[in-house]
Amino acid sequence: MPDLQWTHPWVLLALLLVPWLPHWLGGFAAPGKLAGVIHPGLLRHLLIPAHRTSRGRPAAKHLLRLFAALSILTLAGPTLPRQVPEGFIQSRPLVLALDLSLSMFAQDLPPSRLERARQEIQDVLRRAPDRDIALMAWAGDAFRVVPFTRDHDTLRLMLPDLSPAIMPAPGSRPDRLMMRAREMLKPGQDADMLILGDGLNPDHLDDFRAGLKDWPGRVSWLLTATPEGAPIPIPGQGFLEENGQLVMARAEVNSLDQLARENLLQWAFSRPDDLDLNALLSAEGQLRKSDALRTRLSRQDVGHWLLIPLLVLWLMLMPRLVLPACIVLVLGAAPSPARALEWQDLWLNPDQRAWQALQEGDADTAARLARDPALKGAALYRAGKYREAARAFGKDPTATGHYNRGNALAQSGDLEGAKEAWLRALALNPDLEQARRNLELLDRLKRESGSGGQQGQDNRQNQEGQRNPGHQNDQTGPGNASDRSGQSGTRDQQGRQSGSGDQTSRTPTSGQQNEDQTSGPSPELRTRGNPADAGADERQPGALENRKSGKSRDPSAAGETSGQPKPDKPETDAATDGTTTAGQPGLSDDELRRWLRRIPDTPGQLLQRKFMQQYRERDERPDKGEPIW
Repeated sequence: MPDLQWTHPWVLLALLLVPWLPHWLGGFAAPGKLAGVIHPGLLRHLLIPAHRTSRGRPAAKHLLRLFAALSILTLAGPTLPRQVPEGFIQSRPLVLALDLSLSMFAQDLPPSRLERARQEIQDVLRRAPDRDIALMAWAGDAFRVVPFTRDHDTLRLMLPDLSPAIMPAPGSRPDRLMMRAREMLKPGQDADMLILGDGLNPDHLDDFRAGLKDWPGRVSWLLTATPEGAPIPIPGQGFLEENGQLVMARAEVNSLDQLARENLLQWAFSRPDDLDLNALLSAEGQLRKSDALRTRLSRQDVGHWLLIPLLVLWLMLMPRLVLPACIVLVLGAAPSPARALEWQDLWLNPDQRAWQALQEGDADTAARLARDPALKGAALYRAGKYREAARAFGKDPTATGHYNRGNALAQSGDLEGAKEAWLRALALNPDLEQARRNLELLDRLKRESGSGGQQGQDNRQNQEGQRNPGHQNDQTGPGNASDRSGQSGTRDQQGRQSGSGDQTSRTPTSGQQNEDQTSGPSPELRTRGNPADAGADERQPGALENRKSGKSRDPSAAGETSGQPKPDKPETDAATDGTTTAGQPGLSDDELRRWLRRIPDTPGQLLQRKFMQQYRERDERPDKGEPIW
């Protein structure tokens, strides 16, 4: 069989040992060995007669040799050619490389070379809807715009923003394009390339030729220029000049002809019809067809078919195992008993399942499943069980754990315990600004509570004075009008200050403060804040969620909304309550969409910054004397 090949041919060397295998197994010489230690008369009654055993038959040795030989052949991995259906031969990925040098602004191909190249790319996307296509842009250097994808709408979305204005390096370096495109491919990956540009500078011909030889696929060039050329208009600056002369950007075809004669690429002029793409893509199709003829004869492993004769030989050598083998097969086919094991138990640990339940809004289940103190505390906090959450956070000795415990204690109304927990958090991590901010707010609350009570007493005195204006007039007399106006102004100013204080901090009265300290914080004390610490321990409740969603969802967030300390609710609560991080009513869906529409959608600027950053990281410098177009 000339088509038979072996996956592991070196295993076949073990066939040389097969003839001596029966002699190496001690079972065939067992009676002789036992005769040296047992009396022959007794041994005759202990041993099974040779004619009744498989080992006693002469054919047993040959069966053993055959069993060993088939086992070795199976391990060697025999393969045969397999005919692959034509429909399973997929096209190779395609790289579209768009020239974004300044010469692409020329208008010898109406409306411009750049616009013509964009139209050609649209045609290619339309002709290959199921092909993996990547998009690159190149000028003085090359950059990847879109990686390999079949979502061609993404490529179409990027096309209008691709312009020479976003390129960080001027010039035309297709040799760097080949180098950057080669870096984009995975090891062993093949791909075709279609370059859309207005010519090849002869100075870079050798480097470009080396890149073509190293490219694992076919390269085609669609020339978006004319031999006559055209001046280069720079948007808002007139035409490009060199030494006082207009620069005429003409198509460089000599270098492309030379490479085509070397069978390194195929090129064609861009045309308004589809003849250009037909010529390039049809030639590419012929090449793919020849490649398909080579890859169509793939290999198929047939070693598993040798297991059937191996099983038969095994039963012939060990006939006593036929009945146990049948029992094992029957028991294996029987249905397994029902178990109370959930499918998720096989893949997720309790903390992962708790986090998943917390994401789904089932805080009670999350609190029951969680083993990590921070996660358990976050679940209890989300469920509104602040006392239990504080006890869970108390098992976390880190600064974040003490900070979260303080938040839970504050939610339960124990402000003194919250202050002590925040102080411990600051002792462990002095950079924990959220804990320091909450302590400052707590002190401010106490000061404003005292001043609020004094202002309330002054207001009551003012109200009594208003009820008895005659008594006031008797005391002050008509000659003290200015004093009265001053007092009135002072009272008005105090009223405005009091009103301002109410608007900014909503300071409760002393009676309300006492009620808050006994029955828990009022809704005015609730805050929405920021993450406790960007580098905090991941055992905090929000850290587990941050690894999945990238957002802060833990109670270890601090902020100030009403000038009063309050442990921060998770971000998810703020979202569900319809409030912003400042505690103000959130935007409706319509208002949010209107705000989003005001944000300019300019992917070109994002690409420009991305290209500039990559160009700086590469530390490339344009060659001296290199044309900028």
